[in-house]
Amino acid sequence: VLGGRAEIDTRAPFGSVKEAVALFGEKVLAGEIYARLREMRTKETNSTPNPQSRLRSLTLELEQTKQTLTKTLQLNTILCNRIKTLRQELEHGRDEIQRLNRMRSRRLDNPEIEELKFVEEHQTKTSKDVEEEVVTTEELEKRRLVTFASSPLLTRVMSSVEDDEEERKKKEKVLERVFSVKKTKSKKGFAPFMGWFRATRKGD
Repeated sequence: VLGGRAEIDTRAPFGSVKEAVALFGEKVLAGEIYARLREMRTKETNSTPNPQSRLRSLTLELEQTKQTLTKTLQLNTILCNRIKTLRQELEHGRDEIQRLNRMRSRRLDNPEIEELKFVEEHQTKTSKDVEEEVVTTEELEKRRLVTFASSPLLTRVMSSVEDDEEERKKKEKVLERVFSVKKTKSKKGFAPFMGWFRATRKGD
């Protein structure tokens, strides 16, 4: 064996079923065959589920598929809107670049005309700003005057001044009357005295 070659017997252990039955006995083989049949039937039973449970499983899978499809459609709608917005922004950017390029080319072709236009626009804006500032200042002054003239304090002050003026005029008129009356009385009292004085001098 050590020096020779090992050979494997690949021949069938039994020439036929009859030989196996004759060697091991009919009962042993019959029990083993029955056990194999039971195992095969159990596998078939487990592999074939209940129709109701199968229906529930299919319904659940269908619902999950619907939800996945709905989410996918929503995501596609959002992506389409974003792509549309990006395209619009891209078009706007292209138009702006073209406009700037046209302005640049015109300035390069006619730098003096463009500079004159810029100066005229600046002067026009400056004059408009000055006019608006003057108008605003005048309006503020008018509002201040109107506010001051319509204030209740000014009304009371003017009213008190007018009352004082009228009172002063009334007092002057009364004083004039009193003075004229006193002057008339003094003249009447002085006339007889002068007559008596003259008569006395003539008698002397």
